[in-house]
Amino acid sequence: MNQICSFCQALHFVKENHNCCHKGKVQLPPLATYPQEIEQLLTINTPQSLNFREHIRRYNSSLAFASFGANIVLPPGKGPYAFRLHGQVYHRSGCLHPSDVDTPSYSQLYIMEGNQAVDARLQNSHNEHCRRDTMMLLTNLINRTNPYAAAYKQMQQVEVEEEARALAENRTPSSVTMHILRGHDQKRYNNPQQDEVAVIFSSHDGAPPQERDIVVHPRNELPKSISYMSANIDPMIYPLFFPYGELGWQCHMQHVPAYSTNKRTRLTTLQFYAHRLSVRQAFSPLCYGSKLFQQYIVDAYIRVETGRMNFIRNQQNHLRVEMYQGLMDHIHSQAHENNLNPGKLVILPSSFQGSPRAMQQNYQDAMAIVSKYGKPDLFLTYTCNPRCKDICDALLPGQQAHDRPDIVARVFKLHLAELINDITKRHVLGKPVAYVYVIEFQKRGLPHCHLLIM
Repeated sequence: MNQICSFCQALHFVKENHNCCHKGKVQLPPLATYPQEIEQLLTINTPQSLNFREHIRRYNSSLAFASFGANIVLPPGKGPYAFRLHGQVYHRSGCLHPSDVDTPSYSQLYIMEGNQAVDARLQNSHNEHCRRDTMMLLTNLINRTNPYAAAYKQMQQVEVEEEARALAENRTPSSVTMHILRGHDQKRYNNPQQDEVAVIFSSHDGAPPQERDIVVHPRNELPKSISYMSANIDPMIYPLFFPYGELGWQCHMQHVPAYSTNKRTRLTTLQFYAHRLSVRQAFSPLCYGSKLFQQYIVDAYIRVETGRMNFIRNQQNHLRVEMYQGLMDHIHSQAHENNLNPGKLVILPSSFQGSPRAMQQNYQDAMAIVSKYGKPDLFLTYTCNPRCKDICDALLPGQQAHDRPDIVARVFKLHLAELINDITKRHVLGKPVAYVYVIEFQKRGLPHCHLLIM
């Protein structure tokens, strides 16, 4: 897989009016490193940067182009920060103009001038701890470098031009909409030549382009959900991590042939985000994101799990679900007796980690081991120590263990593997005949293992 993500280099805006077509381009800066302004806010220790890192999720949310909706539940009591949520996650994109009773938010702020947009962001009650100078700096930077900001600004200009033209011609203005595309050259292993981001058009029939991903209407439209398979989620939800609009995972991405070690050519969502989270010598804003980094990891894994569940939902005929025919008959009989509509039954097999059948299968395996080898002789609980030397040495200057849950998980897995080797191969506690263990996570995110040895 290519280490450097492709940046958007050009925007193409197409405005169609009847049979006429006018094309224009907005050129972006060439490929560049991460903006130095945000890098300094993430690394140096000044009152401004400390405030930015403490409220980085609020800064990111105020600059995002789409909303991140979830039921966020913080652990009770005092302790390290941990991002937790319950229920469904939604990514939504709204219209260009707010309604008469709503205040502008998200992408609607990008059609305002700089000072006006900053004032609107700071007037939000959630941003009361954000600094004005930091918000001004980030707003100007995103407006200057981000292709999505340019696209929304261009849509507003096209709308104004269309209304003026319709007034001069004494007719009703045509409908102006914007379609954020998936692009034709995304995530290939050469530098993109013409990476299409958005198409803006005005027409009476409202016919959309063939390849579209997100549709933005001018007004009077409810927020639309963005598909979890959209490559635009990452740059639209996390502009501080991807200020140049770097795209996320999409379903047609493939492995680099020279580095592919198996027959699978498609790049999975888990492989993509594991690669993106890898530690490299170059500056990575994800490693300095702290609270926003935790949100990004949770959001990414939810997309991974959603993809797996959709695969199971669409492959029921190939998962031997006829083995559950008795369960299906019971559900249909109960629904018939109670005059209910059972809907479509989807079987979640035991191969899906965390499902009830997977938990039951693991329990049965553990009981089978006990029935064969007898009751366990030792019960060990191994808990991750966030202050261990391996974790502290891997942290960046000024970071704590809860800022890097990826390092904590990796170090814990290595230590646990070494502990199991000490028990099973080096026989430090005697020669075991069998063992079984389970890994759990505490409320604050630290992993621990319960190990039974026979």
